[in-house]
Amino acid sequence: MDKTLREKIEKEIDDLIKLENLEGIIGSFAENIYGFPFPAGDPNPSCFAVVVGVLFLSFRGIVELWYRRQPTADEVREFREVIERRAGEIKSQIKLALSK
Repeated sequence: MDKTLREKIEKEIDDLIKLENLEGIIGSFAENIYGFPFPAGDPNPSCFAVVVGVLFLSFRGIVELWYRRQPTADEVREFREVIERRAGEIKSQIKLALSK
């Protein structure tokens, strides 16, 4: 992943995990707009999966728009590494959003 793509992904994460953005995503998910309730117990893992899914779609969109191609296997691996590195921060923001 080149520096420009990495910076775009980091910015997408920064923007998405702002509380006002997370509250909208989590609120939509929690309201069962698609008819899928939260699994019994802690909703944090489900919310984390939704947020990572949104980030992955954004990542793919950036690659397709800017580079006019699909992400390579190496870029996907690097994306996963970025998510793993920032997972604690993302989960912390999700917990804050769920507590509101």
